[in-house]
Amino acid sequence: MKINKKFLFINIIILIITYFVCEYVSFVYELWRAYPYFVDKNKVPFSKLVMSKNHYFLKNICVDFDKLYQNTEFRPIEGSQYTNKKPVVIFGCSYAYGAGLPDDQTFSHKLSEYTKRKVYNRAYNGWGPQNMLYQVKRKDFYDIVKEEPEMIIYVFMSGHTMRAFTEIWAFENEIFYKDTKDSLKESYFRSGRLLYGYTARQIRRLITTKKDCTQAAADFAIKHFTESKKEMEKHWKNTKYCIFVYSYNDNKNFEKKYLETLRNKDFIVIFADDITDKNIHSTEYRRSNFDEHPNEKAWDLLVPLFSKAAHL
Repeated sequence: MKINKKFLFINIIILIITYFVCEYVSFVYELWRAYPYFVDKNKVPFSKLVMSKNHYFLKNICVDFDKLYQNTEFRPIEGSQYTNKKPVVIFGCSYAYGAGLPDDQTFSHKLSEYTKRKVYNRAYNGWGPQNMLYQVKRKDFYDIVKEEPEMIIYVFMSGHTMRAFTEIWAFENEIFYKDTKDSLKESYFRSGRLLYGYTARQIRRLITTKKDCTQAAADFAIKHFTESKKEMEKHWKNTKYCIFVYSYNDNKNFEKKYLETLRNKDFIVIFADDITDKNIHSTEYRRSNFDEHPNEKAWDLLVPLFSKAAHL
Protein backbone atom coordinates (compact mmCIF):
# COMPACT_ATOMS: atom_id res chain seq x y z
CA MET A 1 0.00 0.00 0.00
CA LYS A 2 1.46 3.30 -1.10
CA ILE A 3 1.43 6.08 1.49
CA ASN A 4 0.39 9.48 0.29
CA LYS A 5 3.09 11.64 1.90
CA LYS A 6 1.22 14.87 1.26
CA PHE A 7 -1.93 13.48 2.89
CA LEU A 8 0.11 12.20 5.87
CA PHE A 9 1.91 15.53 6.26
CA ILE A 10 -1.35 17.51 6.20
CA ASN A 11 -2.89 15.26 8.83
CA ILE A 12 0.14 15.58 11.09
CA ILE A 13 -0.08 19.36 10.81
CA ILE A 14 -3.81 19.23 11.60
CA LEU A 15 -3.10 17.06 14.67
CA ILE A 16 -0.41 19.45 15.90
CA ILE A 17 -2.68 22.46 15.44
CA THR A 18 -5.56 20.63 17.15
CA TYR A 19 -3.32 19.76 20.08
CA PHE A 20 -2.23 23.36 20.61
CA VAL A 21 -5.81 24.60 20.26
CA CYS A 22 -6.88 22.09 22.92
CA GLU A 23 -3.89 23.09 25.03
CA TYR A 24 -4.88 26.74 24.84
CA VAL A 25 -8.55 26.02 25.56
CA SER A 26 -7.59 23.90 28.59
CA PHE A 27 -5.31 26.72 29.75
CA VAL A 28 -8.12 29.27 29.49
CA TYR A 29 -10.49 26.91 31.31
CA GLU A 30 -8.01 26.24 34.13
CA LEU A 31 -7.14 29.92 34.31
CA TRP A 32 -10.82 30.75 34.69
CA ARG A 33 -11.17 28.25 37.53
CA ALA A 34 -8.11 29.59 39.38
CA TYR A 35 -8.83 33.23 38.56
CA PRO A 36 -10.20 34.15 42.03
CA TYR A 37 -7.13 32.69 43.77
CA PHE A 38 -4.42 34.50 41.81
CA VAL A 39 -5.88 37.74 40.47
CA ASP A 40 -7.61 40.80 41.87
CA LYS A 41 -10.82 40.87 39.79
CA ASN A 42 -11.23 44.61 40.27
CA LYS A 43 -7.82 45.32 38.77
CA VAL A 44 -7.51 42.63 36.10
CA PRO A 45 -10.64 41.64 34.13
CA PHE A 46 -10.53 38.04 33.00
CA SER A 47 -10.88 38.96 29.31
CA LYS A 48 -7.85 41.24 29.55
CA LEU A 49 -5.85 38.53 31.28
CA VAL A 50 -6.59 35.96 28.56
CA MET A 51 -5.85 38.33 25.68
CA SER A 52 -2.75 39.82 27.27
CA LYS A 53 0.62 39.00 25.72
CA ASN A 54 1.90 38.35 29.24
CA HIS A 55 -0.59 35.66 30.20
CA TYR A 56 1.99 32.91 29.61
CA PHE A 57 3.98 34.45 32.43
CA LEU A 58 1.02 33.84 34.72
CA LYS A 59 0.74 30.32 33.34
CA ASN A 60 4.34 29.58 34.26
CA ILE A 61 3.80 30.88 37.78
CA CYS A 62 0.63 28.92 38.36
CA VAL A 63 1.70 25.50 37.11
CA ASP A 64 4.95 25.43 39.11
CA PHE A 65 4.41 24.55 42.76
CA ASP A 66 7.89 25.82 43.62
CA LYS A 67 6.88 29.31 42.54
CA LEU A 68 3.58 29.04 44.38
CA TYR A 69 5.52 28.00 47.50
CA GLN A 70 7.93 30.90 47.13
CA ASN A 71 5.02 33.36 46.91
CA THR A 72 3.01 31.90 49.79
CA GLU A 73 2.28 34.30 52.64
CA PHE A 74 2.76 32.19 55.75
CA ARG A 75 1.56 33.37 59.16
CA PRO A 76 4.17 35.33 61.14
CA ILE A 77 6.37 33.45 63.59
CA GLU A 78 4.56 33.63 66.92
CA GLY A 79 6.18 34.27 70.30
CA SER A 80 9.67 34.96 68.99
CA GLN A 81 10.46 36.43 72.41
CA TYR A 82 10.19 32.98 73.99
CA THR A 83 13.75 31.67 73.87
CA ASN A 84 13.86 29.55 77.02
CA LYS A 85 12.02 26.62 75.41
CA LYS A 86 12.30 24.70 72.16
CA PRO A 87 9.92 25.91 69.43
CA VAL A 88 7.00 24.13 67.77
CA VAL A 89 6.33 23.80 64.03
CA ILE A 90 2.78 23.45 62.65
CA PHE A 91 1.79 21.96 59.29
CA GLY A 92 -1.62 21.47 57.72
CA CYS A 93 -4.29 23.26 55.72
CA SER A 94 -6.55 26.28 56.26
CA TYR A 95 -7.58 24.95 59.69
CA ALA A 96 -3.99 25.17 60.94
CA TYR A 97 -3.31 28.32 58.94
CA GLY A 98 -6.33 30.07 60.46
CA ALA A 99 -8.42 30.88 57.41
CA GLY A 100 -10.57 33.94 57.96
CA LEU A 101 -9.05 34.67 61.38
CA PRO A 102 -6.75 37.52 62.39
CA ASP A 103 -3.28 36.51 63.59
CA ASP A 104 -4.14 36.64 67.29
CA GLN A 105 -7.09 34.21 66.97
CA THR A 106 -5.27 31.32 65.25
CA PHE A 107 -4.18 27.96 66.63
CA SER A 108 -0.52 28.94 66.30
CA HIS A 109 -0.96 32.20 68.24
CA LYS A 110 -3.02 30.60 71.00
CA LEU A 111 -0.53 27.72 71.29
CA SER A 112 2.39 30.13 71.55
CA GLU A 113 0.66 32.18 74.24
CA TYR A 114 -0.34 29.10 76.25
CA THR A 115 2.93 27.15 76.07
CA LYS A 116 5.27 30.18 76.01
CA ARG A 117 7.02 28.75 72.98
CA LYS A 118 7.95 30.12 69.60
CA VAL A 119 5.60 28.65 66.98
CA TYR A 120 6.31 28.41 63.25
CA ASN A 121 3.06 28.11 61.29
CA ARG A 122 3.94 26.41 57.98
CA ALA A 123 0.35 25.54 57.04
CA TYR A 124 -1.59 27.08 54.19
CA ASN A 125 -5.05 27.02 52.62
CA GLY A 126 -5.76 23.90 50.59
CA TRP A 127 -2.57 22.09 51.60
CA GLY A 128 -2.10 18.56 52.89
CA PRO A 129 0.60 16.05 53.87
CA GLN A 130 2.22 16.33 50.44
CA ASN A 131 2.96 20.00 51.08
CA MET A 132 4.59 19.19 54.40
CA LEU A 133 6.85 16.66 52.71
CA TYR A 134 7.69 19.12 49.95
CA GLN A 135 8.73 21.74 52.51
CA VAL A 136 10.88 19.54 54.71
CA LYS A 137 12.80 18.27 51.69
CA ARG A 138 13.88 21.84 50.92
CA LYS A 139 17.11 23.28 52.30
CA ASP A 140 15.58 26.72 52.83
CA PHE A 141 13.08 25.26 55.32
CA TYR A 142 15.96 24.61 57.74
CA ASP A 143 17.26 28.12 57.16
CA ILE A 144 13.94 29.35 58.58
CA VAL A 145 13.51 26.82 61.41
CA LYS A 146 17.07 26.83 62.71
CA GLU A 147 16.43 25.56 66.24
CA GLU A 148 15.54 21.93 66.90
CA PRO A 149 11.77 21.92 67.60
CA GLU A 150 10.25 20.31 70.65
CA MET A 151 7.42 19.02 68.46
CA ILE A 152 6.18 18.93 64.90
CA ILE A 153 2.38 19.18 64.83
CA TYR A 154 0.33 18.26 61.77
CA VAL A 155 -3.28 19.45 62.08
CA PHE A 156 -5.37 16.84 60.28
CA MET A 157 -8.91 17.33 59.04
CA SER A 158 -11.34 15.17 57.11
CA GLY A 159 -10.26 14.81 53.51
CA HIS A 160 -6.49 15.15 53.92
CA THR A 161 -6.07 11.53 52.86
CA MET A 162 -7.49 12.24 49.42
CA ARG A 163 -5.69 15.56 49.36
CA ALA A 164 -2.42 13.64 49.08
CA PHE A 165 -4.00 11.35 46.50
CA THR A 166 -5.47 14.00 44.22
CA GLU A 167 -4.89 17.64 43.34
CA ILE A 168 -6.31 20.70 45.05
CA TRP A 169 -5.34 23.81 43.09
CA ALA A 170 -6.42 24.06 39.48
CA PHE A 171 -2.88 24.52 38.18
CA GLU A 172 -1.14 21.87 40.25
CA ASN A 173 -0.42 18.27 39.46
CA GLU A 174 0.54 15.80 42.17
CA ILE A 175 3.78 16.75 43.93
CA PHE A 176 4.90 13.19 44.69
CA TYR A 177 4.30 9.76 43.25
CA LYS A 178 5.25 6.29 44.47
CA ASP A 179 7.92 4.55 42.38
CA THR A 180 8.50 0.82 41.89
CA LYS A 181 10.69 0.72 45.02
CA ASP A 182 7.82 2.02 47.15
CA SER A 183 9.51 5.39 47.65
CA LEU A 184 8.00 8.81 47.04
CA LYS A 185 9.60 10.74 44.21
CA GLU A 186 8.91 14.29 43.14
CA SER A 187 6.67 14.25 40.10
CA TYR A 188 8.17 15.25 36.77
CA PHE A 189 4.78 16.54 35.68
CA ARG A 190 4.01 19.05 38.41
CA SER A 191 5.02 21.80 35.99
CA GLY A 192 3.76 19.95 32.95
CA ARG A 193 1.37 20.87 30.18
CA LEU A 194 -2.10 21.91 31.25
CA LEU A 195 -3.79 19.53 28.83
CA TYR A 196 -1.84 16.67 30.38
CA GLY A 197 -2.60 17.95 33.88
CA TYR A 198 -6.31 18.30 33.22
CA THR A 199 -6.59 14.85 31.63
CA ALA A 200 -4.55 13.18 34.38
CA ARG A 201 -6.64 14.89 37.02
CA GLN A 202 -9.94 13.70 35.57
CA ILE A 203 -8.68 10.12 35.24
CA ARG A 204 -7.36 10.12 38.79
CA ARG A 205 -10.62 11.50 40.13
CA LEU A 206 -12.53 8.73 38.38
CA ILE A 207 -10.22 6.17 39.97
CA THR A 208 -10.41 7.66 43.45
CA THR A 209 -14.20 7.61 43.53
CA LYS A 210 -14.13 3.81 43.54
CA LYS A 211 -14.62 2.15 46.91
CA ASP A 212 -11.50 0.01 46.64
CA CYS A 213 -9.20 3.04 46.46
CA THR A 214 -9.46 3.87 50.17
CA GLN A 215 -6.67 1.52 51.29
CA ALA A 216 -4.38 2.74 48.52
CA ALA A 217 -5.08 6.33 49.55
CA ALA A 218 -4.40 5.48 53.21
CA ASP A 219 -1.10 3.80 52.35
CA PHE A 220 -0.14 6.80 50.23
CA ALA A 221 -0.93 9.26 53.06
CA ILE A 222 0.98 7.15 55.60
CA LYS A 223 3.94 7.23 53.26
CA HIS A 224 3.84 11.04 53.22
CA PHE A 225 3.80 11.23 57.02
CA THR A 226 6.56 8.67 57.58
CA GLU A 227 8.83 10.12 54.90
CA SER A 228 8.33 13.64 56.28
CA LYS A 229 9.34 12.39 59.72
CA LYS A 230 12.34 10.56 58.29
CA GLU A 231 13.45 13.68 56.43
CA MET A 232 13.26 15.87 59.54
CA GLU A 233 15.07 13.27 61.65
CA LYS A 234 18.14 13.84 59.46
CA HIS A 235 18.34 17.30 61.04
CA TRP A 236 16.71 16.86 64.46
CA LYS A 237 17.27 13.82 66.67
CA ASN A 238 15.07 14.62 69.66
CA THR A 239 11.97 16.15 68.08
CA LYS A 240 8.56 14.57 68.75
CA TYR A 241 5.98 14.18 65.98
CA CYS A 242 2.29 14.69 66.60
CA ILE A 243 -0.83 14.44 64.44
CA PHE A 244 -3.66 16.49 65.91
CA VAL A 245 -6.87 15.16 64.34
CA TYR A 246 -9.45 17.93 64.30
CA SER A 247 -11.86 15.86 62.19
CA TYR A 248 -11.76 12.71 60.11
CA ASN A 249 -13.82 10.87 57.52
CA ASP A 250 -16.04 8.59 59.60
CA ASN A 251 -17.10 6.41 56.66
CA LYS A 252 -16.34 3.01 58.22
CA ASN A 253 -13.75 4.86 60.35
CA PHE A 254 -11.54 4.75 57.26
CA GLU A 255 -9.26 7.63 58.26
CA LYS A 256 -9.35 6.97 62.00
CA LYS A 257 -8.08 3.42 61.56
CA TYR A 258 -4.98 4.31 59.60
CA LEU A 259 -4.24 7.40 61.72
CA GLU A 260 -4.20 5.17 64.79
CA THR A 261 -1.67 2.86 63.13
CA LEU A 262 0.78 5.79 62.97
CA ARG A 263 1.23 5.42 66.73
CA ASN A 264 3.22 2.30 65.93
CA LYS A 265 5.50 4.47 63.81
CA ASP A 266 6.36 6.76 66.77
CA PHE A 267 3.76 9.43 66.09
CA ILE A 268 1.72 10.96 68.88
CA VAL A 269 -1.88 10.90 67.61
CA ILE A 270 -4.42 13.07 69.43
CA PHE A 271 -8.08 13.18 68.39
CA ALA A 272 -9.85 16.42 69.27
CA ASP A 273 -13.03 14.49 70.06
CA ASP A 274 -11.13 12.48 72.71
CA ILE A 275 -9.89 15.48 74.70
CA THR A 276 -13.19 17.35 74.97
CA ASP A 277 -16.81 16.43 75.47
CA LYS A 278 -17.90 19.53 73.55
CA ASN A 279 -19.12 19.17 69.99
CA ILE A 280 -16.41 21.19 68.26
CA HIS A 281 -18.14 20.58 64.91
CA SER A 282 -21.25 22.51 65.97
CA THR A 283 -21.89 26.03 64.71
CA GLU A 284 -20.77 27.39 68.09
CA TYR A 285 -17.18 26.53 67.21
CA ARG A 286 -17.35 27.28 63.50
CA ARG A 287 -16.80 30.53 61.65
CA SER A 288 -20.40 30.41 60.40
CA ASN A 289 -23.25 28.04 59.56
CA PHE A 290 -21.76 27.61 56.12
CA ASP A 291 -18.07 27.64 57.04
CA GLU A 292 -16.66 24.67 59.00
CA HIS A 293 -13.33 26.36 59.77
CA PRO A 294 -12.65 26.67 63.51
CA ASN A 295 -13.28 30.05 65.11
CA GLU A 296 -11.41 31.63 68.02
CA LYS A 297 -13.70 29.94 70.54
CA ALA A 298 -12.69 26.52 69.20
CA TRP A 299 -9.00 27.23 69.70
CA ASP A 300 -9.60 28.77 73.14
CA LEU A 301 -11.21 25.47 74.11
CA LEU A 302 -8.77 23.09 72.43
CA VAL A 303 -5.33 24.64 72.91
CA PRO A 304 -5.05 24.03 76.69
CA LEU A 305 -6.46 20.50 76.32
CA PHE A 306 -4.19 19.67 73.40
CA SER A 307 -1.11 21.11 75.12
CA LYS A 308 -1.69 18.92 78.18
CA ALA A 309 -2.36 15.82 76.09
CA ALA A 310 0.80 16.46 74.02
CA HIS A 311 2.88 17.34 77.14
CA LEU A 312 3.95 20.70 75.77
